[in-house]
Amino acid sequence: HEPLSPLSPAGRLFAFHGIRVSQTCSLFVYGTLREPDLVEQLTGKRFPTEPATLLDYERHEPPGSYAYVLPAPGKRVPGVLIRDLDAASLAAIDEYECLGTLYDRQEVVVETERGYERAFVYVGRPDKGAVRDVVQR
Repeated sequence: HEPLSPLSPAGRLFAFHGIRVSQTCSLFVYGTLREPDLVEQLTGKRFPTEPATLLDYERHEPPGSYAYVLPAPGKRVPGVLIRDLDAASLAAIDEYECLGTLYDRQEVVVETERGYERAFVYVGRPDKGAVRDVVQR
């Protein structure tokens, strides 16, 4: 079956942290979540994945902090696209990523072998000091 885009009106919709998620969505990851075993540990499931590139963002990894991405026109971030995430699995990953504290989840465009696609990504919140402060605890 063809996965639904993150904002597709098709299917039942779930609301998580102000973002509406259809029955399945895609998530671009660029750090620890690139490891399928970790995703399975968090969600209890395995999902299809493929290499992807996040467009117009840049990855940052300051000393003593977690990696995060921020908008940067013309920059590209290599990573992995996780497909067919259901709402419960996305909620489990949101918790792991400390959504709202360390990261915000945003809809973006990524490039895959299939072309350009919409997906979610966790974007850092360094302006609030959250990434640094949590790591230093």
